[in-house]
Amino acid sequence: MKPPPKSGFTLLEVLMAVALLGIIILIVTRVFNSAIAISSSGSKRLDADMHARALLNRMSIDFAKMVRRSDLDVFLKEPSVPQSGNDQIAFFCALPGYYPSAGAPSPLSLVSYRINPDHQMERMGKGLDWNGASQVNSPLVFLPVKISQLWLAAITQDADDDYELAGLQAFRFEYYYLLQSGVSSITPWDSAAGHTSVAGLQDVTAVCVLIATIDPKSRVLLSDTQLDTLSDTMSDATDGQAPGALAKQWQDVLDGVINMPRPAISSVRIYERYLYVVDK
Repeated sequence: MKPPPKSGFTLLEVLMAVALLGIIILIVTRVFNSAIAISSSGSKRLDADMHARALLNRMSIDFAKMVRRSDLDVFLKEPSVPQSGNDQIAFFCALPGYYPSAGAPSPLSLVSYRINPDHQMERMGKGLDWNGASQVNSPLVFLPVKISQLWLAAITQDADDDYELAGLQAFRFEYYYLLQSGVSSITPWDSAAGHTSVAGLQDVTAVCVLIATIDPKSRVLLSDTQLDTLSDTMSDATDGQAPGALAKQWQDVLDGVINMPRPAISSVRIYERYLYVVDK
């Protein structure tokens, strides 16, 4: 009696099984990598949103507490002080700041925002003494004395110990004005009403702020020169722009960039907010 034939896989069946297993592994790997990429992108966006929200909330508080008096100086973008590229702003604020070790601190401070050479937003909160309380520390000053005469760092890139990092991811800063007439303008007064000066921002309802951010992991993909170029190609505000128009222009610039790493460019986020200087 013959023994039963031995059963087994043929070489062709083994090869087919190996090929099928390889295809399955490849599909699973791609799905896994896609899930990681989506998760990483979502995490970056949440991180950018968190940093931008904290920065804009800080600015919103400062602008709401701006001291709006016609006899006080304020450093703003205006026809005689055009600002190309990243903007800078300085004003007196009814909030405490960093005070000298000696003196009589008042509840007022000098606040300034700027983008530093490292492509990060800084905030100055220089606490001021009461007028006449000190012969050394500068107090709140009245016109014709200018902010630039006592605190040059408030309107330049000069160093000052009272600056602190406020937006680590922000590399582009632009603003314009919403006038009480409802018109968007790069001039902080209403020329149509016959006004010719800031006059305590009597014509301004809100300052519209735009910032562009990039997360640290994406930032390392760009050189300083590339980031400067990217910032420079984001256009300045113009008169009469509708809400969101400038942000769209910036996004169009990002969509058209072809000579920089795409993963870095796609990580740039744009935020716009109206910061009211009067009660809504």
